[in-house]
Amino acid sequence: MANVVIAVVDDDLSQDEIDRLLGRLRSGGLNVAPYWLRSQGRRRFELLIGVDEPIPSIADLPLVKPTRTYARVGRHDCLQTLEFDCGVPVGTGAIQIFCGPRAENLSQLARAFERFAQLGLPTAAVSPFRPTSNPYSPSGLGWETLPSVLDIAIRCSIRSLAIHVSSAKHIELVQRALDGAAAPIGVLLRVDQCDAQNFGLLRAIGQRGLPVIVDRGWGMTLDEALDACEYVAIEGNLQISLCLAGVRTPTGRPAMLLGDIGDLPTARQLTRLPLTVNLSRVGSGHVHEPHAPPALFYAAAQAAVCAADAIFIDVGGCAAPAGCDPDALPIELLGSFRSYVTTVHDAAARATQCWRQPD
Repeated sequence: MANVVIAVVDDDLSQDEIDRLLGRLRSGGLNVAPYWLRSQGRRRFELLIGVDEPIPSIADLPLVKPTRTYARVGRHDCLQTLEFDCGVPVGTGAIQIFCGPRAENLSQLARAFERFAQLGLPTAAVSPFRPTSNPYSPSGLGWETLPSVLDIAIRCSIRSLAIHVSSAKHIELVQRALDGAAAPIGVLLRVDQCDAQNFGLLRAIGQRGLPVIVDRGWGMTLDEALDACEYVAIEGNLQISLCLAGVRTPTGRPAMLLGDIGDLPTARQLTRLPLTVNLSRVGSGHVHEPHAPPALFYAAAQAAVCAADAIFIDVGGCAAPAGCDPDALPIELLGSFRSYVTTVHDAAARATQCWRQPD
């Protein structure tokens, strides 16, 4: 490892002055590499000066302390949200709905995907291994089924598939299944709340360059959640979305997520990453009042009004009667749910234009 000095240069210097400075340092036998860092609304110019040895790349340095936290994923003075394509565009202003079927075998999964295709949904979510706090809860179909899952998704015209990963080995399994797939399909890796501070996993995803959604952990502040996303970004991968997946509250299961949705506007001010919401733990997706939609609809409406870029839900009724899945949306209500979310999102987009119009 080279001995490296980080010199912060006056960012009012012109490009000609910077070029002259670099020339003088290099003529003196020093290895110099310029590095631009956007911080606190200003573009700061820093120099990495290697003494006696070549300068390593930024990624090879054990620690480069930026002048501001989450320097790469932070909003700072950038007004435009980052966008990426995982088979469908994320971060462009549209809202995507990723549905995760509660299926116990591949035939049930295929029926759910066929229903998605009938509704024109191009996205879905699967968990070959589903992290659960209860060891007796269903834990997914198994990683050995992933190639078959991809084939079913391709056959049902699914363009983007979100897949839970919890170790670097899982990333390899996903890549291997993609390489053997019958046709191209977009993949979006998902890091669950329990792995939101698994920094080795986050770095491995960054090195692979695949799109990823990082769930905010149960007890994490927004700053800590964005720092987790920064671990992916420092490896050169900015195809990241921060997912607000609920925070623990003592006031009941719906409030467990509703408090997190309230952080969407604040998160939008802090980061230029696309923002998603995980509604799989919000509570009942079933009708309890004859003239009112399920509670899940109201939570989705709040996410749409707050300009979430994507919503994740669980869909029940694939393996058993819908009433057996208290947290899942019955699959027969999926069409209504999609129309409801789209209507609210479009209305919120039109309302947003009001404050931009001159009096």
